[in-house]
Amino acid sequence: MSTSVPLRTRRAYERASWPDRGLARTRVLCALLVLLGVLVVAGWYLQIGQLVQVADDLTSMKINGAIALAAVAGAHLATRRVLRLGLFGFGALVGLLVTAEYAFGVDLGIDELLVDDFTATEGRLPGRPAETTAFSLVLLAAAGVCLDVGRHRTAQWLSAVPLVIGMVAVYGYLYGIDSFYRVGPYSSMSVLTAVALVLLSLATWLAVPGGVMQWVSFGDDTGAALQRMLVPVAVVLLPFAGWVHLWGERNAWFDESLGAALLMSFVAVVTLTAGHRVGRTALRMDNERDTLLDELHRVNASLEDRVRGKAHQLNRQKTKLALFEERDRIARDLHDRVIQRIFAAGLQVASIGRTAGKEAAAAGTESPVADNLNVVATELDLAIRELRNSIFELTSIDDHDNVEQVVRDIAARASRILGFMPRVEVAGAVVGLPADLVAQMASVIQEGLSNVARHARADGVEVAVEASEDHLQVRIVDDGIGLPEPLPRSSGISNMMDRARNLGGTATWRNNEPRGTTLVWRVPRGDDDDVQELHNGFGLVGRVLDRTGAEPVAAGPAVVTES
Repeated sequence: MSTSVPLRTRRAYERASWPDRGLARTRVLCALLVLLGVLVVAGWYLQIGQLVQVADDLTSMKINGAIALAAVAGAHLATRRVLRLGLFGFGALVGLLVTAEYAFGVDLGIDELLVDDFTATEGRLPGRPAETTAFSLVLLAAAGVCLDVGRHRTAQWLSAVPLVIGMVAVYGYLYGIDSFYRVGPYSSMSVLTAVALVLLSLATWLAVPGGVMQWVSFGDDTGAALQRMLVPVAVVLLPFAGWVHLWGERNAWFDESLGAALLMSFVAVVTLTAGHRVGRTALRMDNERDTLLDELHRVNASLEDRVRGKAHQLNRQKTKLALFEERDRIARDLHDRVIQRIFAAGLQVASIGRTAGKEAAAAGTESPVADNLNVVATELDLAIRELRNSIFELTSIDDHDNVEQVVRDIAARASRILGFMPRVEVAGAVVGLPADLVAQMASVIQEGLSNVARHARADGVEVAVEASEDHLQVRIVDDGIGLPEPLPRSSGISNMMDRARNLGGTATWRNNEPRGTTLVWRVPRGDDDDVQELHNGFGLVGRVLDRTGAEPVAAGPAVVTES
């Protein structure tokens, strides 16, 4: 089922262009028929026999029939519906009046109303079109009305009858058979009228949206291609070959047996040629279909790979979301319960310490209990600050798929302890950064914002991340009180220095003017294997330092510190 959808879609798209193309051809044929009608009318008024009849011994195209056929053809060219229906009605009216004259044996005075029939011969009704012409005019006008109101199938059936009548009349003239174009002793269709009926019927068929003639003319399927090859052979080529055979026998070019042999040989050659062309066309269409199916399979395989990749990403995101929700729940519990209880205990300890201090002052003695309680209150306050930092670290983001989102999520979570939202700017070739390098970057940003929250007393901070093909740089700028001299050896600063050194980069701090601090953390971009090896090395160094209590020492470029 899936393999046929693109083919149906392409064919539907092509079928959508059929009505416009068919209407264009209809207008060309109708314009030629209107021109033919004008020439015939001019021939009657100017009495030019060559414009109204092919030869002197053949029936002429009557002026009433020429005007009616031109009116029906002109209706297909009209853009206003009122005018279009009026022209169809006029053509049908002429056909009905002529039919009534034949049916009831009367003369309504319309035959030579405009001009006298200078081509009339004995036994013919002067100026009157043939019965078959009148009947065909009525059918073609009715087909045009049905086409205008949307009865497309009826329009095709109605226009098929004049098409057959015209073709039979043409064959009658071709083979010299009077009964093919004559009805009775008085009614005879001219060859010009027969050709005009065939063209007008084809024009009507071409105007039917999605009709038989549009399918044969514009369809790209095997059936339409077969029809385009066989219809000219059956309608034009073989009848012409029969006429040549008949004409040769009449002129004694060959006898009957030789003529039959030549005709059958010609038919065999034409049939084989047409069959070969049909086979080649079918093969070409099969190859195109196979190419489309192969392309469809490739696209389908690509889509399946993308769907699997997206499903994997969604599963990862779902797992991370569950982890983040659990971390948020723990962080909320720590913040709403543990910190509040420690804060309340700290208030009670401070209150007891102040009371003990007042009592000792009133007694004129020193109170070691008050001093110890003040130390406990201070430690509880420090514990609350460290706990808040731990909550910030607990709720940090560990998603390396979108670097900008990682930075913005860290900044959003840091705003809880900063009291304001940091400004974030991410630029450069951040796509494709190794996951471990992004993790190191996230830890540095998190530690830097944590230091700003604890020490800088800043009102604003900006985090800028820039990546190139060679390096990754993190710049954190605040408007706080600045750094003391020399640079303090806190755990946060040591961690950032060690991360830079173990990745082969640098960490730089400097004081801004008039106030604030700028941290620039710059490391090589590297690849996944290099970053993973350095990351593992940093983790080993960190674990050794944690056990020994020694200050961090690592190989790599020197860390620059500026005032």
